[in-house]
Amino acid sequence: MGHWNMEIELKLLLDPAAASKLRRLPLIGRHALGKPSRDTLLAIYFDTPDFHLFRHGAGLRVREAGGVWTQTMKAGGGVLGGLHRRHEWEGEVAGALPELERLAELVEADSPWAAMLAEPGLGARLQPLFTVRVQRSAWQLNVDGDEFELVLDEGTLERGELSLPICEVELELIEGRPRRLYDFALRLAERLPLRVDNGNKAERGYALCLQAPCGAVAARAVALAPRASVEEGLQAILGNCVAHIQDNEAGVLDGHNGECLHQMRVGVRRLRSALKMFGGVAPCPAPLLADIAWLAAALGAARDWDVMATSTLALLPASAAGAVDLPLLRQMVAEMAAARRQDVTRALLSERYTRLLLSFCAWMLDPERAAALAPPEAKNPQRRLVRFAAETLAGSHRKLQKRGKHLGAADPRALHRLRIAVKKARYAAQFFQALYRPRRVQAYADALGALQDELGWRNDVAVADALLLQLPGERPEQVAAIAFARGFLLARLHDDSGALRKAWRKVRALTPPSAPPK
Repeated sequence: MGHWNMEIELKLLLDPAAASKLRRLPLIGRHALGKPSRDTLLAIYFDTPDFHLFRHGAGLRVREAGGVWTQTMKAGGGVLGGLHRRHEWEGEVAGALPELERLAELVEADSPWAAMLAEPGLGARLQPLFTVRVQRSAWQLNVDGDEFELVLDEGTLERGELSLPICEVELELIEGRPRRLYDFALRLAERLPLRVDNGNKAERGYALCLQAPCGAVAARAVALAPRASVEEGLQAILGNCVAHIQDNEAGVLDGHNGECLHQMRVGVRRLRSALKMFGGVAPCPAPLLADIAWLAAALGAARDWDVMATSTLALLPASAAGAVDLPLLRQMVAEMAAARRQDVTRALLSERYTRLLLSFCAWMLDPERAAALAPPEAKNPQRRLVRFAAETLAGSHRKLQKRGKHLGAADPRALHRLRIAVKKARYAAQFFQALYRPRRVQAYADALGALQDELGWRNDVAVADALLLQLPGERPEQVAAIAFARGFLLARLHDDSGALRKAWRKVRALTPPSAPPK
């Protein structure tokens, strides 16, 4: 016997020192339908030597609990702010090895996972990759009519001599509304040191196998149905931005890849742009906007110093090293960049960041949010997204044209306003790309991207000038190095305006995507 279902659960990481406190929480006791169950679980994860299942977005385990072995395959779905939605197929097996024929009986015949399981010789190539051993405590909860299972897993993930500690909290939806998981998680976060977890045990196990550093993740394309409503578009676009932020969180915390910091900052910028874009439909609450601005400031400061340390100072001529102490300047900038990265690490590990993610996703999934906060003249969130998209793209392009009218005589502040307008127009085009012919949108976005790059390096130089003034200048050699760098970089701003004008002419000649949707 076996079954399949769509699993919906919110995953959180808990400080192991707080596990005993969770068990004694009156909040859990008030909503528990009985005493918690306690089990010792052993799970063995299988795949081929070339990670065939992993490459197809699937995970396969065989788990023992109370002498009964169960095989489970999870695949597909998605993650938003720690909320995991995955297809799950599960059934008993005779022992510690998977039985693919029995598993294939549960999988829909026309699904991509059925084809994956049908690959010749797959069963013979499967091998155990890693093992998870946990002590599980589980409570059945009823919270104002919504039914959850709260699970606490404590143990280890093991591969050979390598191991990772596990202390996870899962809130699985049995019956009710997904946003209620966030509401209850917020109440837990008031009492416990929790972090939102976009990963899972299988992903951490594969990371242990691959031993690869976290890589930067660019924004993924937004999936939009041709006849989607504005409300559906809002959830898809905001969810895409949150995923972009969280996809780079581990890499930022790892601290070895500046591109992760860049992508996380871009994710926050995209989110703020999207919130402004949908502001007439569903205004975001002021406390959430303040928290997002706080996160943007921390990421922005760290990224600005990182850019100067890794890119902007490289513009300085090596021949100047005999006249000024450039190594000293680079050292001072590197130290400031490292300090700002530490600020970001503290922010991402803070309770405020956890509450931001949980609160934002709860708001986003609330079907009553628009009626509660939108002004009376707000646009109907149930109207067609394609009309909203056309109006948004046209409006952002008009503002862009206005900002670029006097490019030749523009001062730094005017260039900054133009750069922001370019960025917003490009984000909007990418948000709605699925509604229009790909080539048309891509040509528009590419032209905007080229102009954004030209404006971007100029902004980096202008920002660097302000940052250089923050460096210590007590010693003569420090003063000389800072003064030289400022003078050289500011002169560079006025040397190369031809490329900027050329990029602007290409954008000015285009119109925003307006062809009929696909």
